[in-house]
Amino acid sequence: MARTVFESTPPDETELGGLLALHLIARIQSSPAELQTLEHAAARADFRLAETYVAHAHAVDAEDASALERTAEAYESLNLHWLAAETAARALTLGGNRPGSTRSTVRLKRIVNHMQDLESVALPTWWDSEAINLTPLTEREKQIAEIAATGVTAAQIAQQLGLSRRTIENHIQHIFRKYGISSREELARSLMTRGSEAR
Repeated sequence: MARTVFESTPPDETELGGLLALHLIARIQSSPAELQTLEHAAARADFRLAETYVAHAHAVDAEDASALERTAEAYESLNLHWLAAETAARALTLGGNRPGSTRSTVRLKRIVNHMQDLESVALPTWWDSEAINLTPLTEREKQIAEIAATGVTAAQIAQQLGLSRRTIENHIQHIFRKYGISSREELARSLMTRGSEAR
């Protein structure tokens, strides 16, 4: 069950509007003074979203990919999909390619993709940047991805290509990370989508 944005009754429009403006300023061009003003306004607010706004502003200021990931998940749990996707995209640009980030990358890409699936809106062009889409597949990865998407096992692919099973499994994990997916079913859908977009 999704959390609600407000604990009890929604704030009046002036209070919410002021907090939204402070949050926007802190996200775009934060300074210690703006962060402090946002913190004071959030402390007076009687709703859960205010805490998330503060966490978001601090994560942006610190350029902290992990904190941005947590904030994106908080927005997603509140059904604030645009903010969730924007925050996830920023987290990916900051830390999506770091070693050992596969799980984070998959979670963040799912949040971004969820926004794309929910609404037909023109998403910011920087969401399609190299950092968010990670790096393109190598020719070998493309070859393995196309075979793996048909349901062929890693052992069968290894035999077909004259490589070790371990090498094939490593390639498949790299493909999953680059596409932000975690299963062969998602791989098949991703390849179909990307194939139709390329036509």
